[in-house]
Amino acid sequence: MERYGSRFLSWLVRRLPRRSALRFGDSLSFIAWHLLPKFQRLAVRMIETAFGDRYTPKERWRIARRAYRNIIRTMIDFLRFPIYSKEDMLNLATSVEGWEHLEKALKSSPGAVLGLAGHIGSWEYSGAFLPNRGIPLVAVGREQRETAITNLMIESRTKVGIQHVPRSKFGNRQLVKCLKTKGTVVGLLADQNGGKNGMFVPFFGKQASTVRGPAFFALRYNLPIVPIFGIWEDMKYKIIVLPPVQLVHHEDNEEAIRLTTINIMKVYEKIISDYPDQWMWVHDRWKTRPPEESAPKE
Repeated sequence: MERYGSRFLSWLVRRLPRRSALRFGDSLSFIAWHLLPKFQRLAVRMIETAFGDRYTPKERWRIARRAYRNIIRTMIDFLRFPIYSKEDMLNLATSVEGWEHLEKALKSSPGAVLGLAGHIGSWEYSGAFLPNRGIPLVAVGREQRETAITNLMIESRTKVGIQHVPRSKFGNRQLVKCLKTKGTVVGLLADQNGGKNGMFVPFFGKQASTVRGPAFFALRYNLPIVPIFGIWEDMKYKIIVLPPVQLVHHEDNEEAIRLTTINIMKVYEKIISDYPDQWMWVHDRWKTRPPEESAPKE
């Protein structure tokens, strides 16, 4: 069902006008949202964990609902990317803020620039925008359970000029080569649960398992981390490029990674707080807990 459903959906939305395709996605999100109440409960719980009493229960539900709609819109537009021309792709951006931060980092970096993305707005568009603006982008991606979906994702990204690097031993060798290539942006995400191998740092005031990759690569190869986000504005996007994340150097390498990762989380906290209805709240960010929380009390 996943294989043929994804192919049919891709075929359908590429034949509809863009506005009609996105409206179709809105309808899909409305149906799925109400058929899958577990998503509602998880998203509302995540919003409460992040913001406490800042929002009323009704406001949390509305934020969660709009955020879910934006996820589906992102998927629908991503499936349409292969039919967009370079001009079409660039015209989807209503504005570009902070582009000078990326240009400066590209000039000063001894190798690539680490482009810090997140599951907010359209992370797919923020990535596709770069090669269409003339900047090579390498995206590190995890394979999906269904091979057909993985192939569809790679196909869509490749057609807009993104180089795909898988998370594997072979992919790691490719990645190191890309990290040493000046003028290239290597896209990484660090806003989801890092699992049992992650590093625990505060995220909205609560310890969260977080991937070490961006901080590790930045410190290991002396590369700048530049946050790049594509925020939904009606049915188009606003590209936001923020100043580089502050790297913290320390004689203890693990401490340097931890402190730099904390700075990365602060970037995510700020952009999520600014656009709370555009982050992926249906992901259990705090699922993995520190060992001391599960240890028996004496």
